[in-house]
Amino acid sequence: MRRQLSRVIAGAIVIGAAVAAYAIGNGDIRATPEVTIITITSTTGTGTGGTTLQNTTTATTYSTLVGSDASCDPMLMFSLAGGNPAPIAPQTNRLVNVTCPPRGSAAMRRCLYHATNNTTGTALADFMTVCLYGSSPTLAPQPTSLDFGPVVVGESAMLQLDLQHAGAAGQTISRVYLQTSDLDGNFQFSTPCNPDAPFCDEDILAVSQGDTLPVQIRCTPQTAGMHTAQIYVGTNTFQLLAQPVTVTCMGTAATAPVLGVNPTSLDLPAPIEVLSGSANVVVHLTNAGSGTLLINDVRTVDVDSGASIDWTYTATGECSGLITSSCSLDGGEQVDLVITFDPSRIGRRRATLLVSYKDTIDRTKEIPLDASGLGATLGAAGGVSTLAFGSVPIGRQSTIDFELDNHGNRDITAQLALATGTTPPFTVSPATSAVVAPSVPRTISLTCAPTSTGDFTTTVTAQAMDALIGSPVSLSATCKGSPLALHANPTALNLGEIRKGGGVVNHTVQLLSATAPTQVTLAGQPLLESANSSITLAPFSQATTPSSFEISIDPAELPEGQLSINVLVTDSNNDTLAIPVLAKIVVASYEVSGSVDLGTFCVGQPTTSSNVSLASDGTATIRLTQPTLDKSPSPFQLANTSPSVYPSTLAAGTTATVSITPQRQLAVTQLDDTLTWHTDVENEQNAITSITARFIDRGAAIAPPAIDFGEVTIHLYSEDGQRVIIQNCNATPLQLDQPVIKTPFSIDSPTFPPMLNPNETATFSVGFHPTRIGVITDTLRITSPQLPGAPLLVTLVGEGTAPEEPTPDAGGSNGKDNTSFYACNCKSTHPSGVIPILIAVMCVLFPRRSASFTRRRRASVRLP
Repeated sequence: MRRQLSRVIAGAIVIGAAVAAYAIGNGDIRATPEVTIITITSTTGTGTGGTTLQNTTTATTYSTLVGSDASCDPMLMFSLAGGNPAPIAPQTNRLVNVTCPPRGSAAMRRCLYHATNNTTGTALADFMTVCLYGSSPTLAPQPTSLDFGPVVVGESAMLQLDLQHAGAAGQTISRVYLQTSDLDGNFQFSTPCNPDAPFCDEDILAVSQGDTLPVQIRCTPQTAGMHTAQIYVGTNTFQLLAQPVTVTCMGTAATAPVLGVNPTSLDLPAPIEVLSGSANVVVHLTNAGSGTLLINDVRTVDVDSGASIDWTYTATGECSGLITSSCSLDGGEQVDLVITFDPSRIGRRRATLLVSYKDTIDRTKEIPLDASGLGATLGAAGGVSTLAFGSVPIGRQSTIDFELDNHGNRDITAQLALATGTTPPFTVSPATSAVVAPSVPRTISLTCAPTSTGDFTTTVTAQAMDALIGSPVSLSATCKGSPLALHANPTALNLGEIRKGGGVVNHTVQLLSATAPTQVTLAGQPLLESANSSITLAPFSQATTPSSFEISIDPAELPEGQLSINVLVTDSNNDTLAIPVLAKIVVASYEVSGSVDLGTFCVGQPTTSSNVSLASDGTATIRLTQPTLDKSPSPFQLANTSPSVYPSTLAAGTTATVSITPQRQLAVTQLDDTLTWHTDVENEQNAITSITARFIDRGAAIAPPAIDFGEVTIHLYSEDGQRVIIQNCNATPLQLDQPVIKTPFSIDSPTFPPMLNPNETATFSVGFHPTRIGVITDTLRITSPQLPGAPLLVTLVGEGTAPEEPTPDAGGSNGKDNTSFYACNCKSTHPSGVIPILIAVMCVLFPRRSASFTRRRRASVRLP
């Protein structure tokens, strides 16, 4: 028996997400039309439309509640005639009115609505509204109709629709929005969508006036019978189809079990709050054929490091709970997976829902999961923890500025406070709170204005309860109320980070009289409290105030770490003024791969992304601006993983990561481009990574060609599986031998397909479970009788580490993992763990090309 699941509405609204396309309910309540397209041609006008909910029964009245899916664009507004919920009597209708907002930059806005039985929660009907924004019907389709003929349920057929840009000269189409009027998933867009989907919004290679955009459409019948739909297209240039396009397909019944999946991917582009948010979406697994389908295992697998733990599911229907053993579905039966995204870190958190099943043989199905964690961090820029005012004359004041930074992707408000009993002489500005935006340091001013002699101390605290990490930030400060007539401006030098390799740092200090216009006569010359050959003091500009001198610090010979020293100035009364100098001597350096191979892919088939990272292996904070691809347009798509926004700073021992995805290709080719990281490291501002991917039309493709598991604690089993994807590029079935893999690496997913049909993909999970300390390398090897002498190979690298000793909780974790959100792409809880394994990985992946790994170790440092 097929069981229905009432819809689960997310606790957080997700904007612009991919929404499901499927028919639900028993037909008692029907939505007409199931997909409503509202076209808005005015630049300022809104659009309205509606769907009718019809009670098809003769004796049952339904109290009907309409709600929007968690993935809806919240700008779409709806109302149910008669209130919500509203009774729908037998053979009567209720109108759902939907309003589209004025057009903005987006060419399509979407929302999926759920009608449920308000009494029982049972799903009754789904319907979708699409707001299509355009003003120029200048996309000429050829042909205007596509007939796929008969297609067996569980199989697919593909035809191409060509769209000629017949619009104004100078307009270039760079983004396309595609939609069908079919809610059941019987038609899907292939190229340029990635992966196949009933609708998509995709960046494309530029299409100029007169050029043609190819759109590949598949018939993927979910049930037997005739299926018909309309195709809708929008562009970034607000162009629309010049003529309607109709697609038809006759689904024929399958004679074997068929796994039906809807939706085929989940994409939640609006971030979900890490500390308090979550979102729920339902994925339906159906036996769309005949006979018995076995679902053997369902699990999440990392795409971004550690992201699989952010995605959980609960099965209901014919299977329940977690599916770790065989669950059977007869023809037409269904299991619903309620998938919850509850992010543990800020930034992109992609994973794969991997379904292992058996129809006639063991197979796998990958459902991509894409979402981001929303949150904020709080820290003192440059790791500053101490502020020194030095000597401040009584009745005067001195101010020191420091910066708070936020490595998150939303604003955070820091509450500012001084230690009890320290005001006066200290004040802080702003007095109570400061908003810290992502990647925009916020300046905070601390002032000391003593009214009496003596030593004063305080602690300035910045605290934000909604900070994922870093809160509270505490900086200690010292100030001396001075009765001396002589004082300095600034009263102390708080220099922050000074980089080796950055050259000599010069600062000018003024010497003034607190009783001006009475002058103070200086004696001798400025001296260091303790000798240091790397610090030079120039003579006084004159012997009486106002005077000045210059301090020069050459960091090349200084040891890394904190520098704290006093400059002493004596006057003719033999009074000595101490001017504190505080700094941190650091090295700015990074590690980056010189080349990255994303793998091989089949012509016309979907592609997958890979992560590329830059690791800070020095002691300096590195500033980064947005990484870029050199080619425009590029055959690759670049997306930020962590940090989410640029410009950003990268603390010592942490990494920045971007995602690179090759665009689908329709011919055999090799893609290449150059990823450039933009840094502020002296003489090494640009870090270059060459990106390649290869497309083939025969044999088998595999991606990725290498996996780095990072650091993993020995003897402690963890679900650290990472995906490997094989595609069959042949027009005939491809047999696969069992993978050859050695311990401590393993195939963690329970089954491995013995065969792939034409255009079929297999995804499986590879794990690393070390029992000894050290870097371990091996090669995953997969052979096929049809590929003699050409095995599929994946390089595997991981490092076994000893268990860490427990350390006291420093606080401020808010119950979450306190590892930096942009920390290493590894399993270690220590952010600096990326560096040794990253070096080892590069040596393994590129043993014959030393130039392929660019090591910016201690860039621009003058060695002794």
